[in-house]
Amino acid sequence: MIKIMTCLCAAVLLSACATTPIKSTRIDDNAGLASGHGVVALQVVNNAERLSKFHRNWTEVIAVRLDNHDELKQLAFETAKTKALAENKKFDPAKVAWEPEIYTLSPSAEGVVSSQLFVGSMPAGEYMITSLYAYYSDGNMSSWVQMPVRAAGGVFNVAASQLTSLGTLVFQPLLDVKAESFWSNRSSSKAYVTRIGESNLSEYVVAKYPSLTAALDTTVLQGWQDDAYQSYRQQLAEQSQQNAWGNTSVALQHHGKAALMARFGLLHWQDNSGQWRKVKLPTNAQLSAVLETEEKFVVGAERGQLFIADTPAGEWQQVQPVASSEAIVWLQQGDDRFYAMTQSSTAFTLYQFAELNASWQQIGEFKRKQFAFLVQYGGVFAFINPQGQLAVLNDSQLHQFDPVAQAWSAQKSQAMVKLTQLKDGSLLGLAVSQWDGVGDQMFSADGAQSWQSLHRSLGLFGDRAAEISLPAKLDDGTLVTISRVRQEQKNSKMHLVTSQSQALNNKSSWQTQGQVREDCTVMLPELSNGQTLYLMCNEGDVISTDDLGNSWQTVIDIDVPAMQQSFEQLLEALQQQNAQETASE
Repeated sequence: MIKIMTCLCAAVLLSACATTPIKSTRIDDNAGLASGHGVVALQVVNNAERLSKFHRNWTEVIAVRLDNHDELKQLAFETAKTKALAENKKFDPAKVAWEPEIYTLSPSAEGVVSSQLFVGSMPAGEYMITSLYAYYSDGNMSSWVQMPVRAAGGVFNVAASQLTSLGTLVFQPLLDVKAESFWSNRSSSKAYVTRIGESNLSEYVVAKYPSLTAALDTTVLQGWQDDAYQSYRQQLAEQSQQNAWGNTSVALQHHGKAALMARFGLLHWQDNSGQWRKVKLPTNAQLSAVLETEEKFVVGAERGQLFIADTPAGEWQQVQPVASSEAIVWLQQGDDRFYAMTQSSTAFTLYQFAELNASWQQIGEFKRKQFAFLVQYGGVFAFINPQGQLAVLNDSQLHQFDPVAQAWSAQKSQAMVKLTQLKDGSLLGLAVSQWDGVGDQMFSADGAQSWQSLHRSLGLFGDRAAEISLPAKLDDGTLVTISRVRQEQKNSKMHLVTSQSQALNNKSSWQTQGQVREDCTVMLPELSNGQTLYLMCNEGDVISTDDLGNSWQTVIDIDVPAMQQSFEQLLEALQQQNAQETASE
């Protein structure tokens, strides 16, 4: 059966997409749920920074209906036979073409940072996800990538007026996704997709489509059908979760030295002895913010989830201070209160609260700047200024909050693509460029009142990985970044370079230090402490150096060989089943 469905879906998708109209699953919240339809919800997580240069995430999930194939085929035969008789022609069943029902789900931007949530309406029946698909066009060029799913996901059910909650699908690269050859590689071992049983998505669906509350029964959930391959999928899922991609970091003061937040609720933290540990929180959402007091450790995540424990290794209590349409992206303590920022599809919202268990009070909202032709906008970033008050950099406007007057003031500043605040309060940023979107690395010691640019040498045609990386700062005040250094009679190599803050804009002031691996050029400045620096590699590994690049150690190792081995076991099991079914035919 698996062989039949796998081969059929592959053939159907390749041959029918050009002729078969793909049906939208978009839900009209005003019209309600169509008769005989159910609602399908799933989360998709890319266990990589992005899919490719032109594709950050998927634009569609493609599914094919399975249970009505015989009916559609018979209808096509009858129609062709009737037509042949009417035209006095010979009827040839082998020449009859029939078309399956193919559906597409589009992603929702509410409540997520790196994950994607897909919600749609489909007629009751049996379905299989055939592929994940991404399309990009800017008027000058077009690009598309596709990842097959099929038996890796399995078959799921849709019932009228019920919710089908499919949990999470993970796209797991096994090769360097930044390599230009990745998407042209036809090998089945370049990546896999597997499913992860996760929490009920009904709360998100009801919040997104409130008019469905009366029409949709969420007490009984539909989902994936059981089959012989679930143990293989479970092993792959657990390995992807334990090797989750994470590049959002923060310095700690009470419960360790630093933390690195990842997808699938995975948290890495460095304890006070310097040992790196990890813990899986009870969610598959991206972790995106950390707040700590002497007594508590708090982690914010997608879909408005907030987790509280006594220590990172403790028991986690989940609370929901905001709607699931908001992702908690920043948490911090001011002089006399706590602050939080959330991200939705259209805006960033600021909150204040007096105690960890107190309700959040909204104090501001900053709209996302929409794309404009030939104009590059900066992001929205929150931080605590040197006066201990909340500040928000929104594009080129610096907004500062007066907690006594409960009012905002604004002034001009520098628009940033990235921004982070170090434990000493200084800011490191990546400026906006109207040329290609990414400008100079920047440093501010006065809460974004003024900025110094870091000038270093990069390749003639750019070093994209190094260009989009923030610099780092050592405890002695030395600024460290990555530069391309040309040596006599040799090709240029990537090196760490250092300078003092008063000479950052002078290229000749930078001192060349140790060499950097070409695949490890993303600095994690929040993790730096003492003389130790941390860099992230293309596949998600994290390496460190305490001697400015003369030697390197791996502190977080992504175990690709183990995932590759487990995936090959699933492929072998599928091949054996196909062989058995072929022999029995």
